[in-house]
Amino acid sequence: MRDIDLRPEMERYLRVLEEARFARPPWGVFSSGAGNEMYAPATHLAFNTPAYLFAGMLIRRGDPPGRHLDLGCGSGYDIAYLKEHFSPAAFVSGIDRSPAQLRYALKHYSRSGLVFTTADNRCLPFKNESFDTVTGILSIVHNMTQPVARVCLVEISRILKPNGILIFSTPNRELFQDLYHDNPDDDPRLRFISRFLHEYTREGLSSFLGSLTGGEEKPFESYTITGLANTAFRQAWEETVSSMRKARFRSPGEVTVLSTLARRFLPTGFGAWYFYRVLARALRRSGVSLTDIARNARVNPESKGITADQFMAVAQKRGGA
Repeated sequence: MRDIDLRPEMERYLRVLEEARFARPPWGVFSSGAGNEMYAPATHLAFNTPAYLFAGMLIRRGDPPGRHLDLGCGSGYDIAYLKEHFSPAAFVSGIDRSPAQLRYALKHYSRSGLVFTTADNRCLPFKNESFDTVTGILSIVHNMTQPVARVCLVEISRILKPNGILIFSTPNRELFQDLYHDNPDDDPRLRFISRFLHEYTREGLSSFLGSLTGGEEKPFESYTITGLANTAFRQAWEETVSSMRKARFRSPGEVTVLSTLARRFLPTGFGAWYFYRVLARALRRSGVSLTDIARNARVNPESKGITADQFMAVAQKRGGA
């Protein structure tokens, strides 16, 4: 997987994105954490896009056509892109818990071979061994407690065919929670992103996946972890996280009254909107364009001494008898 070169696909994705004309989504799409391709394209290009393209390139290497499931499909834009450009003959299902997102996806991206439905990742409404591949791009594991994440992965294994593949991305704790504030016990008061319940370091993710692989009674036979990073985006990201930390904490562990009131009373999604505004200003100050971001996606950045922004985990289910 280290031989994957994302740059050509990132540049093609950006060309398509810049030509897209999006229908205005309801507030519920943005407030639930989706729709960044419309609201925050720089962040979307840095995090969501490379992960989807990485998954798409792996799926394309398989034996199409197949059956593919995307967990937490959001507005539906990226899974529709993946189907069109990487596996047009596949049958693709996208699921999400947000009614607003599902309505938007159904209205704008539903087509032959691409369907959307509402479902919970912990209890999937599909028969055993229904899918060849399952993806979860920034939508599973880190937004769950570890016991719930374990239930989720066991459920994914149930619906995967023998030798089926789970591909998911999850943020690197070092550049999310740990950069924002030390929080070894995942104290809700100190979280960087409130819906991220437990982010992982590479070692932590490896330990977690290792507990689910290997033996015949385990849900998966093997796994790999690959880092992704965006070197053009990194400086603005770190500056923005630092400014958010200074605005929220008087001192380590001491949250300001204004920050507490803002989180309690402002509409859901306001914090994300404000963060993206600050981040966009930091990118402009640095002279970083969307093209720069598209051209600086890196696979396996650790080999060059660069910390990963996120991890791509690929877990394979054991083959049939």
